[in-house]
Amino acid sequence: MSFRTAVSILLLALGLAACDSVAGVSMFTPKSTAYDGVWVGQLTVGLKTDKCYVSRGGVRLRIVGGRLNGVVRFQEGEGDISGVLDDKGVVQLVKVNNSYDGTDVALEGQFGESTASGTWNNGFCTGDWELKKAR
Repeated sequence: MSFRTAVSILLLALGLAACDSVAGVSMFTPKSTAYDGVWVGQLTVGLKTDKCYVSRGGVRLRIVGGRLNGVVRFQEGEGDISGVLDDKGVVQLVKVNNSYDGTDVALEGQFGESTASGTWNNGFCTGDWELKKAR
């Protein structure tokens, strides 16, 4: 293999990796079905500040093959949640797009057999989230 061919292959691989995002994860999405199903729960505020007006929110999502999609509802409005879980249930690339204030919410955490939990942050507020598998 020539140096030019090796560099071209490396650049192609880096380009494909750079295209990976929540919207384009299909190429790198885990194929685990261990967490598939409908999950419901809530977000709670752990640190309330003057700019943090969120008190509590409900979460409902569906996981299929490591991908999750759903809705988060707050008193102020709602947002769409999407992202990916790795094969061990660790939250990867999960974002909530809030339609009520335009602020993205980042989630971190872990899914288990029937429960999931973690933390969230939107720049103004931080808190915890808990889910239970409904089916």
